[in-house]
Amino acid sequence: MSQPLSQHIKRVFSTDTTPDLWQTRFYLLIGIYLVIILITFTEYGITIDEPPQVEYGQEIIKWYQSFFQYRGYFERVATLDLERYGGLFETLAYPFTRILPFSVYDTRHLCNALIGLTGIVAAYRLGTALGSPALGLLGACFLLLTPRYYGHTFNNPKDLPFAVFYLWSIYAIIQCLSDLPHLSWKRIGLTGLAIGLALGIRVGGLVLFGYLGLFFFLRYIQISTQSRSASWSGLLRQSIGQLLVIYTIAWITMLAFWPTAQPAPLTFPINALLNFAQYGTPDFTTTLFEGRHIDINDVPRYYAPLWLLLALPEFLFLGLAAGITHLVLQRPHIDLQWLLLGFSATFPLLLIITLGTPLYDGLRHILFTIPPLVLLSAAGLEALVSKTSKQWIKKS
Repeated sequence: MSQPLSQHIKRVFSTDTTPDLWQTRFYLLIGIYLVIILITFTEYGITIDEPPQVEYGQEIIKWYQSFFQYRGYFERVATLDLERYGGLFETLAYPFTRILPFSVYDTRHLCNALIGLTGIVAAYRLGTALGSPALGLLGACFLLLTPRYYGHTFNNPKDLPFAVFYLWSIYAIIQCLSDLPHLSWKRIGLTGLAIGLALGIRVGGLVLFGYLGLFFFLRYIQISTQSRSASWSGLLRQSIGQLLVIYTIAWITMLAFWPTAQPAPLTFPINALLNFAQYGTPDFTTTLFEGRHIDINDVPRYYAPLWLLLALPEFLFLGLAAGITHLVLQRPHIDLQWLLLGFSATFPLLLIITLGTPLYDGLRHILFTIPPLVLLSAAGLEALVSKTSKQWIKKS
């Protein structure tokens, strides 16, 4: 005799499902994705950015092979107009292009896709840390099923790796918030490394320094108010010390993959960030938007939000709407970890809109905001489905 539908729903959404089972399902998802990568990575074309970036990686290798004596590096990188970008991906991909039996570009696409796979892992780990393995699996599935993320994993060596390391950085900071005030050296080191890897791709990762400082400050305020025995001055000194170590590790990691910044390690990254925010790039003067070519410095402030509305799948908006509804109706307590996730998805967009940052090529420059948005959507849909299923089961 078949079981009632309510029993099937109860089994699917039961909290009694062991974490190991969810983890097994996640491993299955990753295995399927890896097989797809291995089957299809040679089917993607070369983007306009890739030829100069291949040469950029070669120049970085020459710089280190010469023990910092190859002065032609700076002239060549300036010619390539890549001096404002970190060379993390190019440096890491270079040895594989020499070892693997594929073309240079196919090998780079494979490396790019494998980094994209680690982004799916980050989504699972972050969802698990914030909620449960079920939420982690749902977030990983949502991210994998987001066409713009999936497509960029194969041949976008700038924006996709940055999006992945941005997500890993958010995960690392969230883990720190859970452990404060007592952070292990391992946690400090991994957080600094994650942020440094993001900076090694794009200097825009400096916003992560702001997130870290702001949310450490908020967390220490919580600790001081919850514990009467905690000394505010002692907590402040502890926080400053932890932040300085993380910042130092991140900065050193960034510089290791960005030789152009090494002669001026403090001023050059800041100037590069300001240049991106205000002046765009000389390679592109116009972009196609709403049926006409417009100057990239004159794109309307709704450029980024409109591209997100056009390019993201509908199920993400359903999840976001469900999450907003859940917040309005249930008014649950929102801890700092969830606040950071929402902040990491929305603050860059608000900053870009406010500053009127030059944008072009659709949403690729804001690709890094998509994984946090996906996780928020997954959380919203999980909250809606869990509440609806519980009411259904109760009535049945």
